[in-house]
Amino acid sequence: KERMSLTTQAVTSVKWSSISQFGRQGAQFITTVVLARLLSPSDFGLMGMALVVTGFVAIFKDLGTSAAVIQRNDIHDELLSSIHWVNAAFGLLAMVVIFIAAPVIADFYKEERIIPILRLLSLTFVISGLSILQQAILERSLAFRKLAVIELCAAILSSIVGIGAALKGAGVWSLVYQSLSIVTVTKILLWFSSAWRPRFIFHWLEVKLVSSYSLNLTGFNVFNYFARNADYLLIGRFLGAQNLGYY
Repeated sequence: KERMSLTTQAVTSVKWSSISQFGRQGAQFITTVVLARLLSPSDFGLMGMALVVTGFVAIFKDLGTSAAVIQRNDIHDELLSSIHWVNAAFGLLAMVVIFIAAPVIADFYKEERIIPILRLLSLTFVISGLSILQQAILERSLAFRKLAVIELCAAILSSIVGIGAALKGAGVWSLVYQSLSIVTVTKILLWFSSAWRPRFIFHWLEVKLVSSYSLNLTGFNVFNYFARNADYLLIGRFLGAQNLGYY
């Protein structure tokens, strides 16, 4: 019975993960089509430049600790709370680094308009850092139906925000607001959907228990990210925002 239950849970999890994936892709496709009529290629190019940077930093946002929590046989509150505060601290650190480094990144791209975009997008790391572990806990418990509802709601609401801002003439900022809203809505829904709450405790030894697994995973993700995004980086650097937007 236990094996059958696990099999049923796995099948259900795959089903809801697929629903979430196709639903989010559908919402993103429709939103992109609409925004393509409302925004210029340069707007998309500027956002693309910023996302190359934030996407790279996002690789380190939980240092692989979520995957480590999911695969561990035993977890306890001291471990979870310690990892939560590591994630929260890194989210704050990532925001500060991007905020300070924004002018340097703008010099690399030769595009000063990217500075305020990067600085506002840096807030997403603080927000997501507070909910990464809640998502990992839900995934560990195979609560993929709940996760699917959260992800679909966040995708739809953020699409409404992005399109609404574009209709108001916000330009590239409509894409920024869309990114901020999807992270914020996801964080709020995850927080209320998970019964676990962090305690004000931190044990470094608990973090070291998962560090070897998580750091190896992060190293692989860095290599994989550059392999998939080198074209965006080079086009943005040498051809500019408008050509990157077309691309």
